[in-house]
Amino acid sequence: MRKNKIGLLTICGVLLVVLVALSLFPVLSVSRYDRMSADDYDFSIWTNDALRRGGSFGDTLSAAVGTVLNIYDTWQGTYSAVFLFSLQPGIWGHTWYPLTPVILITTLMAGLGYFLFVVCKRLLGGSKSMWLISWMIAVMLCVQFPRDASEAFFGITGVCIILFSLAYCCFGVDLRWIRH
Repeated sequence: MRKNKIGLLTICGVLLVVLVALSLFPVLSVSRYDRMSADDYDFSIWTNDALRRGGSFGDTLSAAVGTVLNIYDTWQGTYSAVFLFSLQPGIWGHTWYPLTPVILITTLMAGLGYFLFVVCKRLLGGSKSMWLISWMIAVMLCVQFPRDASEAFFGITGVCIILFSLAYCCFGVDLRWIRH
């Protein structure tokens, strides 16, 4: 009979999950003071208006597309990001904007988690514990040591382009072909 043993790597992984959860507490507790500013208003004015008029989900998405088309005609080429900017949590009211760090950190964690799962498990053939340890260390480094803490997760227009692009690339990368 095989006895279930909890290995050292599993214990380290679980401890890192607890450490990351505890380290997120101050970041997320400060988020209640997060407020919309500058571009948050500019990019979400049409979607907010659609919601205030009692518009449906489709009306809100249509307003987001309208914002993208307006930017296409007048400004720059960050169209997919502008679509996300216009759907930021503040469109439902100022009290919703503090969800921004939660959305951004969750996106970062999901993208890193999948990317490191592919690298650690599929490419390197490691254990789930090694993946968990790698993932938690990466999350800890990204969340606790950003270049500028005030802009890292508290403003959707400042970080959305980079963070969602990173997450998209992490989800899109599947390195199984390297093994063949």
